Amino acid sequence: MYLQFLHWRMDACGTSGDGILATNLYLNFKSLEVIAQLRVLSILHIAICMPVRWLSGKTETLLDYDFGYYDMGKALDIMESAFMEIIDDPSKFLDEDFMMGLFSEISDKVDPFKAYLEYMFEKKLGNVVENTKSDEDKVLPYDLIRAAVFYPDRDDIRKTDDLCRQLAVTAASAFLIEFRDESKATAQYLSSIGGVNSLAVLSESKRKAGLGKESSNSTSESLH
Repeated sequence: MYLQFLHWRMDACGTSGDGILATNLYLNFKSLEVIAQLRVLSILHIAICMPVRWLSGKTETLLDYDFGYYDMGKALDIMESAFMEIIDDPSKFLDEDFMMGLFSEISDKVDPFKAYLEYMFEKKLGNVVENTKSDEDKVLPYDLIRAAVFYPDRDDIRKTDDLCRQLAVTAASAFLIEFRDESKATAQYLSSIGGVNSLAVLSESKRKAGLGKESSNSTSESLH
């Protein structure tokens, strides 16, 4: 839709200098490299960012599901394992079942988390750009994104498969370096390197002491 707008804007400007920005944006957004980058970032957002943000913002409310502050280390361990698998087999990054099921072990245990994921991808409605008022024309926006990145029907998106696999390996490698950097707090919760607050070394009593506690220093995250 934005590309269509840019195309219209270029036609409207004709050969005048006013169309330089629109022309440059159009050329950028039509390039396979930019499309691949946006596709990779979109997959990371819906498969990892959204679930992790919800969990980190809700740990204080999940006491009844035996999931608390220190259990966020489980999410970290899951991500580390997934990124290692992606490096070994980059095709997994474009596998919907693999990427969208990363946190199934947690969602099977934490009912509100499972309900959140189902709501976002199966029930949450939104308006398309060309119609912002009619309820009848509302769509499932995250479901559309999910379909577009894993089962693209546009030829230009399908052509980015190889680039996406390359970028996925680069991204996965960068995440692993960050996770394992012992100068950063994240490493304290990573089981593979024996982080002091990781589930691999944490006593059950200390883990339970983290139940009902916030795991984010931003109260806005709890509203996610």
